[in-house]
Amino acid sequence: MLRKTLFLSLIFAFVLALMPIGPVEAISYLNTYPEQVYYWDGTSYIGETGDAQTDTPGDVMLGRDAAPKSSTFYVTLGHLESLYAYFDELYINVTTAGDTGVVTWEYYSEGSGWLTLDVTDETNGFTQTGWGKVSWDIPPDWVGSSINGKSGRWVRAKTTTSFYTQPLAGQVEVRGYNLRVKVQDNVGTAMTGLLADDFSLTDCDDTTVYGVREELNGLYELALATRVADTNCNVNVTKSGYTSSGAIATGDMYNFINDNSSTPIELTAVEPEPEPEPEPEPAEGELIKTADYDAVYYLASDGKRYAFPNSKVYFSWYDDFSGVTEISASEMAAITLGGNVTYRPGVRMIKIQSDPKTYAVTEGGVLRWIQTEELAIALYGTDWNTKIDDVDVAFWVNYAFGEDIDEASDFDPAAATSATTTINQNLEL
Repeated sequence: MLRKTLFLSLIFAFVLALMPIGPVEAISYLNTYPEQVYYWDGTSYIGETGDAQTDTPGDVMLGRDAAPKSSTFYVTLGHLESLYAYFDELYINVTTAGDTGVVTWEYYSEGSGWLTLDVTDETNGFTQTGWGKVSWDIPPDWVGSSINGKSGRWVRAKTTTSFYTQPLAGQVEVRGYNLRVKVQDNVGTAMTGLLADDFSLTDCDDTTVYGVREELNGLYELALATRVADTNCNVNVTKSGYTSSGAIATGDMYNFINDNSSTPIELTAVEPEPEPEPEPEPAEGELIKTADYDAVYYLASDGKRYAFPNSKVYFSWYDDFSGVTEISASEMAAITLGGNVTYRPGVRMIKIQSDPKTYAVTEGGVLRWIQTEELAIALYGTDWNTKIDDVDVAFWVNYAFGEDIDEASDFDPAAATSATTTINQNLEL
């Protein structure tokens, strides 16, 4: 029958000193080992540092099967007040689980002494075997105190209900914050809200950033590896929308806080590419086309586009293509097709191949038959027959028919041209 035991006045203390420890087994989870581990047997402290650094099952006592006494488990990092390191996680490899015991975690606060620490305990109070993480949010009033002559920021686990079976561990690891950096913008304003993914480490055997905490506005503490080989690493900040002034050297990484905040990492906001000026919408009376097609359109005052059936019609109105504006296909598609442009009045005569009649073009695309050659000469000169264009029968429907021209006084080509200055006017819009 199991004898009822109690987690005796246990002080299980982790103290990270100012110098790196010697070669030990590889860290599996967190960034450092405790430098000193104490076991309080109710009378004196027993050192278990080496046992906590090597993964030998059952060689780290977390309690003992002895007469009931006050039971407490203490942990800290750092010795000197200026170098006290914050820590917020322990990994404990419990190889023998205790049973029925209840553990309460506490931290040492400024002005109030020991206060309850709200933790997430995967060891379930040392009652569950295997690697288990004990983690907490760092309290703002957590200060240093001295336990067994060692100063640091302490947390402790008080056994408030005794164990029947002595809990034992094989190894202990710690997440301690051992580098302090300052991050600001190029005008000295603190950069707040950075996350672990924003920090990177180079020139190291272990480039893992095990944790990042924002101590104050723009002042961050990083949990980095503490191996002797990983000295003078470079830490940088990469944030979307910013460029960095460059990496800073970490210095030798030990188990205490290394303050490099006097040389800030500067981030300069990248000026966004200016938004391209929106292309002005084509205006009334403008000539428009797309890049992919040669067709040119006239944008009329009714908001519709009117096509030039061919270059002859176009050049009856314009001397060249210098006034044509190129727009996107989507813009063109959004403009309703209104119809076709007809010849400018008075400039040219037109006919169709199937009909010998020659017509003068008047305003609105109205055609008037010039009845005789003599009239044609009188109106357009002796070279009148060079001023006639054959119109495709498909576009003949764009024109209407007016009164015939019986005599030269019935029509003045030059006056008709001068009177109709725009296609809008010719469309009677």
